[in-house]
Amino acid sequence: MVKDNNTENLKVFSSSAKFPYPIDAVTFTRDYKTLYLTKYSASEGTEKIHKASFTPGDGGQGKWTIDENPLGFCSGKAIFTHPALSADGRIMIFASNQPGSLGGMDLFITQNEGGTWSQPKNLGDAINTKANEMYPFLDSENNLFYSSDGLLGLGGYDIFVCKFRGNTWESPINLSAPVNTQFDDVAFTMDRKDGKSAFYTIKEKAGRKSVSLLKISMTEIGGPDKLAT
Repeated sequence: MVKDNNTENLKVFSSSAKFPYPIDAVTFTRDYKTLYLTKYSASEGTEKIHKASFTPGDGGQGKWTIDENPLGFCSGKAIFTHPALSADGRIMIFASNQPGSLGGMDLFITQNEGGTWSQPKNLGDAINTKANEMYPFLDSENNLFYSSDGLLGLGGYDIFVCKFRGNTWESPINLSAPVNTQFDDVAFTMDRKDGKSAFYTIKEKAGRKSVSLLKISMTEIGGPDKLAT
């Protein structure tokens, strides 16, 4: 919980086992009982997306059980990472360099059809570039936020937003300063309930000491068009 820019009521996420996975590459269902995470496969030498389920336990901690095998579409030697679920859990967008990408990491979309994730489709050259698109996030209206180092920006990775139009997304808009900087601006995540607060990360240089987590608040909300200005 965050209150007045300070964290409160901290709890261990997984009391039953270690959680050695990148927490910027996880996404939850609305009820927080299902988690999709990025897990490194030593045998294949690459990252894959796995599903995890929560079982309630004493003291409100419970236990997470991670499926041994990755999601069905995570095949071959390609990277599958940074899953992002829609609010209703029917859409997942993730980053991958699988065949069909334009170059580097691209954003792909898959849909939950009867409990099974469909074959992913590339979001196309209106969103993806020959460089890298990563860290997707879908807000309550399925507007897409992500980071790219291939689109025109302020430097490094910038955060962009694409407004959702029912069955497709509009062209990306740079969130501009002061959100974006000359450094790498990544992992934008908005509060789906109030739509007024968000967190993201700035990576100034190589190494952990130069990584900062920021919280921003918007006083006037009018969707991505308003936010982008």
